[in-house]
Amino acid sequence: MLHKIFKSSFIRSGIIFSVANFIVSVIGYAINLLIARVFSLANYGEYMTAMSYVMLMSVPITTFGMIVVQRIGRETTDNRQLVAAKLEKWLFSELKTHSPVLLLLAVVFSILVYFKGNLSLPAIAFVLTISLLTLFQALYSASLQAYKKFFLAGLFSISIFVGKLFFSVGVIVWAPTLVNIFLAFTISTLLGLIVGKKMVQKNYTEVSSAVSHTFLSVFDYLKRKNLIITLITTLGLVGLGTLDLILVKKFLSADQVGLYSSISLLGKIILYVATPLSQVAFSFFTGSDSKHNSLLILAFLTLSYLFIGSVSTVAYFFFPELVIGVIFGSKFLSISNLIWLAAIFGTLYSLVSLYAQYFISKNSWWGVAVFVGLLLQGLIIFFNHSSLSQIMEINIVVLFITLTVLVGRIAFSDFKRL
Repeated sequence: MLHKIFKSSFIRSGIIFSVANFIVSVIGYAINLLIARVFSLANYGEYMTAMSYVMLMSVPITTFGMIVVQRIGRETTDNRQLVAAKLEKWLFSELKTHSPVLLLLAVVFSILVYFKGNLSLPAIAFVLTISLLTLFQALYSASLQAYKKFFLAGLFSISIFVGKLFFSVGVIVWAPTLVNIFLAFTISTLLGLIVGKKMVQKNYTEVSSAVSHTFLSVFDYLKRKNLIITLITTLGLVGLGTLDLILVKKFLSADQVGLYSSISLLGKIILYVATPLSQVAFSFFTGSDSKHNSLLILAFLTLSYLFIGSVSTVAYFFFPELVIGVIFGSKFLSISNLIWLAAIFGTLYSLVSLYAQYFISKNSWWGVAVFVGLLLQGLIIFFNHSSLSQIMEINIVVLFITLTVLVGRIAFSDFKRL
C-alpha cells in the first residue's frame, strides 16, 4: 500500500513541494519573529500592515500565476518551456506599453494609503516595488509548477527567503530600522529572480522554435471568463486574510495593531503546510493528465487540514502562555486568551483557500462566493471593531459561512456523479 501511495505523482509532488515550502515558511516565520522581538509593537504593526498591503497588491499577480499554470499546463510537455519563455517576453512588452497607466495608479495608491491608511512613505515605496518584483516571481514559480518540476519551484522560493533571512539578520545586527528591512527584502527578491530565470529557461534552446504561440493584450485577457473568475475569487481570498489587519491599523492604536498582528500570524501557521499542498493540488486540478482525480485530492486535503487545525487549536487552548512566550516573548502575553480563536481562523481560512482554488480550476462562478465573504467581513468589521476578540470572532463566522457555501455546492453537484 505504501508503495502505491508513494508511486502517486500527486503524493510525491506534494511531499517535495511541501518540504520546500515548509523550509520557506520556517525562514519567513523566523524573520517575522526577529522583527517582532527587536522592534516596538508600533513598528511591528507597521511592518505587518505593509505586508498585508503587499498581499492585497498580489491579487492580480496571484491570478496571473494561476493563469500561467493553466496556460502552460494545456501544452504538451515538450512545448511548455517555449510557452514560458514567450510569456516572459509578452509580460515585459505589456509592462512597457502600459507604464504610464501603472505609474498613475501607483501615485493614486500612495496618496490614498498615506492619508487614509496611516502607512509611512517608506512602507508605501516598499509595497509598490516588491509588488512589481513579485510579478516576475509569480511567472517563474508558476512556470516551474506547470512543468511539474516542484523541486525546482521549491528551490526557487528557498533561494529568495534565504536571502531575506541573511540580509535581515545583517540589518538587525548593524542597522535595525524598518527602512533597512524593506531594502533587505527588495535586494533578496531581485537576486532570487535571477535564479528563477535561469531555472525556467534551462534547456530552452533544445525546444523546437517552430511552434507558434501568440498572446492577447492585458485588456483582451480581462474580458475572459476564466481570468475574471480567478481575479475576483483571488481578491476575495487574499482580502479575507489581510483586510482585518488593514482595518485594525485604521481604527485601533499602534500597540493594538502589533498585538493583532501576532494573533493573525499564529492563526496562519497552518498555512505554512496548507498553502504548498493547495498549490500542488491546483496544478493537478488543472493538468490535462491529472484533473480526473480532483475530488479525491480535495477530500484527502480537507481531512488533512482538519486534523492539523484540530491539533493546533488544542495546543493553543491548553498552552497559550507557553506558545506566546516561546514564539513572541512576554510583551505579547496579553493575547494569551485569544490565540485558540486564531487556530480556528487559520483552519477555516486554509479550507476556504483550498476550495476556492478548486472552483477556479473548474472555471466556476461559485468561487466568487469568497469575494462575497470579503465584502461581508469588511462591512461587519467597519462597524464592529471594539476589541481584538470581536474582530477575530467576525473573521471566524464569515469564513465558516463561506466554507459552508463552497462545500455545499460540491455536495449537491460533483459528488452526485461519483
